[in-house]
Amino acid sequence: MKHRTGFTLVELLVAIAVIAVLATVTFVLGSRMIERANHVVDIGKMRNINSGILARACENNGIAYSRKEVGNSSYRAWDDSLSLCRVLEDYLPGEDAWLSPVSTGFQERNKNSYAWSRAANVTENRIDTIDNPQNTITIWNSYCYTLPSVRNVPDGGTNGGPRTAPRQYWSKPWKRGTAVNWFYLDGHVETR
Repeated sequence: MKHRTGFTLVELLVAIAVIAVLATVTFVLGSRMIERANHVVDIGKMRNINSGILARACENNGIAYSRKEVGNSSYRAWDDSLSLCRVLEDYLPGEDAWLSPVSTGFQERNKNSYAWSRAANVTENRIDTIDNPQNTITIWNSYCYTLPSVRNVPDGGTNGGPRTAPRQYWSKPWKRGTAVNWFYLDGHVETR
């Protein structure tokens, strides 16, 4: 009677199938963990920006920032003098404060991943007089702009404001490319 050594073809195929299933499960779980970690970092950066807005308002008669300071645009490059990044420079030094962990190449070139509110209740009124801070968006992922505002030009829209990209170029970093983080004045975040 001969003793066989080695594996049969069936045994090898079963082993390969088990390894493939384990690798797939590991990859999926790892990807979800990385996305969740990036999501937490993104919200933390938005909290820091919002804290800068509130700190500046405390030192500026309750006004966080004005349209005169940020122009008529919700998104500008980090080093633009009319960027909220520059207005809050004393509270959030450095460009890293403004880059999301899931920045696009466009955002990385402009050193800013976030857009900000230019609504009258944020730019013209005292922050402590806002009736519904839970409904007042201050910061969100800058997901739809193709160009920042023309540098140092205060007027938005057709006079130099950021251009909204066609929908196919929007960068929605959360929920598998379908959602954006919206940060509210009261500190809560909605991912939608």
